[in-house]
Formats: sequence, C-alpha cells, structure tokens
Amino acid sequence: MSIWSRLIRTKKTEDTNEVISSKVTPVPFDAIRYSIVDIEISLQDHKIHDIGALRHDGATFHKNSKEELAEFLADTDYLCGHNIIHHDAKYLFPEQTHS
Repeated sequence: MSIWSRLIRTKKTEDTNEVISSKVTPVPFDAIRYSIVDIEISLQDHKIHDIGALRHDGATFHKNSKEELAEFLADTDYLCGHNIIHHDAKYLFPEQTHS
C-alpha cells in the first residue's frame, strides 16, 4: 500500500479478475503501527529542506529524502502530522495530490 493510501486510509478495490478499479474503500488499520511526519519547506524555492518522522517503535528519521522516508515508513499503517493533508502531502506526494 502506498504512503498516500496510508495517510488517507483508502485503497483501490480489486475486482474478481484481480484488476484494480477506480473505486476506493476504507482500509482497516492497526493504530499501534503509526508514524508522525513533519516537513520543512523553504519559502524561497518551495522545496523540502528537511523531513522529520517518529515511528511507533521510537525510531526517528531526520533527512530530506522522500525515498528514504518511504523505506522508513514501510511497516507503518497510519500516518499523522500537523497540517499534513493540507500542506505537507502536496510536497511529499505531488503526483497524487491536487493543489
């Protein structure tokens, strides 16, 4: 499941032919496996300069790599963060969000 799906708690539904449809359904989650994410964006260039994350097991992440963040969050079922949907998501998942 993608990080974006874990953030908004939906996934594309599979039909009987194992083809992904455009219908989305809520995804059950284990609230014990969560992560808190926050990013810092430069006002000048509007790019990510730092990403901080705290995982349910106490591990921390402090880099500016979205790819390494995805690896760090691999076992996470639920993402949360201050203003993550209305601000951070458009920088973390630009191909999956709308301005």
